[in-house]
Amino acid sequence: MKKLLAVILALLVLGPVVPGCGSTHRYDGRLAAVDSLMKDNPDSALALVLALDTADILAEGDRAYRALLLTQARYKSYVTATSDSDINQALAYFRAHPADREKLTRAYIYKGAVMNELGHPDSAMKNFKVAEETAAPDDYFNLGYAKMQMGGLYNDYYTIGGQETVKYEEALECFKKTKDSLYILICLNNLGCMYRETMPKKAESMLLEASSLARDLHDTIRMNYNNLSLVVHYFYQGRYEEARQRIWETSTFDANKSDFKAHFTAANVYARLSILDTAELYINLARQNCSDDGPLYRMYYLQSLSELALAKRDTVASIRLGLESQRIEDSLKSDNKKLEILHVEVSHDKETVTKKQNAHKNTISSYQWLIALLALVIVFLPVFLYRRAHHYDKLIQELKEENKNQSIDLKTLQQNINELKINDIELKGFIFSHIDMMCKVIEECYHLPQGPLSKEIRKIVRFQDKKSGIWSKLYKYLDLQYNNIMSETKERFPQLEEKDLLMIALTCMGYSCAQIAIVLDYSSSSGISTIRKRIAEKMGLECLLGEYIEQYKSKN
Repeated sequence: MKKLLAVILALLVLGPVVPGCGSTHRYDGRLAAVDSLMKDNPDSALALVLALDTADILAEGDRAYRALLLTQARYKSYVTATSDSDINQALAYFRAHPADREKLTRAYIYKGAVMNELGHPDSAMKNFKVAEETAAPDDYFNLGYAKMQMGGLYNDYYTIGGQETVKYEEALECFKKTKDSLYILICLNNLGCMYRETMPKKAESMLLEASSLARDLHDTIRMNYNNLSLVVHYFYQGRYEEARQRIWETSTFDANKSDFKAHFTAANVYARLSILDTAELYINLARQNCSDDGPLYRMYYLQSLSELALAKRDTVASIRLGLESQRIEDSLKSDNKKLEILHVEVSHDKETVTKKQNAHKNTISSYQWLIALLALVIVFLPVFLYRRAHHYDKLIQELKEENKNQSIDLKTLQQNINELKINDIELKGFIFSHIDMMCKVIEECYHLPQGPLSKEIRKIVRFQDKKSGIWSKLYKYLDLQYNNIMSETKERFPQLEEKDLLMIALTCMGYSCAQIAIVLDYSSSSGISTIRKRIAEKMGLECLLGEYIEQYKSKN
């Protein structure tokens, strides 16, 4: 408060008389005073910059500085951008006066932030990268902020393996050098959420450290947010009592709050603890206090209903609700962009639900044929794709032989080849879209209680030793697609056994743990991650097996 009063006094008394600091321009002292408020009091900074009479700001540099501060204050005060005109004015000036490097870096950062809010993530990423390259080596705050924004974009819009964690780790190191506790806390929390599945111990350590920082800062909002992240972490680790303890410590779960994610997460925890009344209470609180009925809300709502149905031992309803939730989640991730999802209604009419349950039971009996077809596709698709890949080379060679003594129109030849490739890509897309659907079917059936259907699934898709010839063809296919991954792995790591190579091949093809368990005839999918870690240790890798595979894929 004292700092705010001092800044206001400086604005009233000194006015434009006292110049600010700048490399090529002595800025209006009032703007420098507003800038000093930006980090801790962005709302006050926004009010003050709006109160400045633009008629009194005559210098072009001052107008650009005011446009930059206005954009920054709006963004930090959560005022959604509707235009990029202000930041364009600032960016144009500072690009023409690059000596003021700090403000130029900041202009690129907030240009990226505005473009992201306007729905142009590619443009946003480009500006964040330029900001990263423009920043001075010792400008750790702006470097960290640009890297953090890039990490957020990678996480929200892209599927580039590991890039989001790399950028957040780099941002964390920058903020540690500035000793900025708030942004250290933000990076730790986001990294904790990202490492939840791949490195659970590291994720928990980061989330606990973030909670400690939030308590030191007396930041209730961040404390609640980190507690919610820990609740989700403990839930996925199967530590439901610890999750419930965190729920008790978090005011976000109060009935007066409207955070539907918190309420639905709490409902899932109590459903796993078989405390059904409390689970239903939190679901109802979320429905009563949240006006948002978008796809994200629907996804969380259906997940909670699925958990509640499972706790009530209604397996069919649980599977149905889980599949509907998964469809919404897949739609949100489709094309690596946020898409508008059509509203998915879940009928609560008892008669309708009963009809759907009966239809689902009848459908299960027909799954055996679908699973058999899936097994055939899994076996023969890699061989088919391998042969198709060699088709292009053969076609080119034949055309060269036929036209050996004639002048060849290379442009027409290339066009014909490209058309063949397009047709092949469309065919692959058609096959893989059906494989995705079949994989979901087989995974859901795999998790059903052991019975005749589960036994038939294993008989159909289990690979026997006598079919080892299929695996050699699969290895050739993977070598062709991913830079000789299998050949080089065999040569570099002769200590690997055949089952280890099979695990690497299936992981490379993107099979889930449940699918691998079915194909390799494991009794459960829970040990697949442990087997992968053991293989990585046997190979002497300093990274996860998935990261080793990704190195070959990224060369394409």
